[in-house]
Amino acid sequence: MTALYRGLDRRMLDLEYSPSAKTPNGIQPYLDRYAVLSQEAISGEGVLAGLRFGAHPDDVLDLFVPRGGWPVGERPLPLQLFIHGGFWQALSQRDFAFLGPTFQRRGVAFAAINYTIAPAATIGEMTAQCARALGWLHANAHRWRLDPNRITISGHSAGAHLCAMLLSRGWAAEGVPRGAIKGAVLVSGVYDLEPIRLSYVNEPLLLSEAQVAAWSPIRLQPHADCPVALIWGENDTEEFKRQSRDYAGWLSRHGRDVSAMEFEAYDHFDILLASGRTPSPLVEAALPLISALPLISG
Repeated sequence: MTALYRGLDRRMLDLEYSPSAKTPNGIQPYLDRYAVLSQEAISGEGVLAGLRFGAHPDDVLDLFVPRGGWPVGERPLPLQLFIHGGFWQALSQRDFAFLGPTFQRRGVAFAAINYTIAPAATIGEMTAQCARALGWLHANAHRWRLDPNRITISGHSAGAHLCAMLLSRGWAAEGVPRGAIKGAVLVSGVYDLEPIRLSYVNEPLLLSEAQVAAWSPIRLQPHADCPVALIWGENDTEEFKRQSRDYAGWLSRHGRDVSAMEFEAYDHFDILLASGRTPSPLVEAALPLISALPLISG
């Protein structure tokens, strides 16, 4: 077969961009685990489920507020915004509600945001939708005594790509002030969409070459100037690992504060899950960024 991208033919590309190929039992056991844990989480205290940030039916988010955060608290609380994965064509914010309580217990509010998936929306439309969610949270933070000056973002897989897009340009038209993002954790993401265009993943996305150029963060001048942590699992595919390393290098060459880390023994899916008393790598990477933010809001 003919090589299409970095020496990879279509069969190899399809395999490299199938994260479940590196897991012995496929993706379903993880999705089942996410569902059970998320159902438990969404029924807990301090959960505001299904908040609307816009007029579209998919413009919803789930907000987890720590004890004392609302209606009153001693001081405004930091907020972590999370964008889910699913190759831009599956899942919703509710599948990742299980992450909320871990942040709550550490005094950090957590918002899992939803967006319209393909083929009903393009990746460009998804990115703008995520920006609107960020803008809405920034504007309404005071309602739950959250600090609009301590908002960090994170995303997994396709969600990491959408986070990177939020870092790659300004979003004033969507209500996001310059400097609103104070830090980002990108987990096992895709930052060059060209191999996506050439693989099976593109079937519902219908990416063109022009869209690849417009929506690939590694081809765009970084806009936000905040610390960025890129993480991935030892058992991710080689292409997912390379994409993270390459994007870390891109940000570094543009003068951004960036770190990159591979987590031993984790794969593309369990990197979001806690192990015993150890928090998930996502939480482990996010908390230092949050803790470093000064308290400048009253």
